Amino acid sequence: MANKDHIVQIKRGVEVWNAWRKANPDIVPDLSSADLRGVWLSGANLRHADLGDADLGGSNLSGADFSDADLGGADLRHANAIGADLHDAKLDGANLNNADFRLANLRGAVIHDAYLSSTDLRGAYLRYANLNRPSTTLAVLRCRSDLTIVAYPGG
Repeated sequence: MANKDHIVQIKRGVEVWNAWRKANPDIVPDLSSADLRGVWLSGANLRHADLGDADLGGSNLSGADFSDADLGGADLRHANAIGADLHDAKLDGANLNNADFRLANLRGAVIHDAYLSSTDLRGAYLRYANLNRPSTTLAVLRCRSDLTIVAYPGG
């Protein structure tokens, strides 16, 4: 369960959050299961944060740093994660349906059993990313303007 003090800090805004993170570099933020729907987190420092099962649906996550963060089971439907840094993040079981990850860094991200219907990955860096077993009937991943990857589970 999320740390209530951490939720208060993040809801005070990105500038306050980032200053708090800088002043407390040894704290691992616990925002697990937090309701952060629609929260503006553009440019937020969420490195190493626990966001497992958090609801980030519709949030602006553009340019945020989620490197090494745990987003397992998180809901990111319709989130704007353009240019976000998710290298080595854990997104297993996350719902990424209709999310915009254009130009995002997903190097080494673990995306097992994720929901990926209409996820936009155009220009995203996916080297060493593990997109194993999408949990959807059909995943349409827009990777470049001229390329669409259609993935069937088990296929």
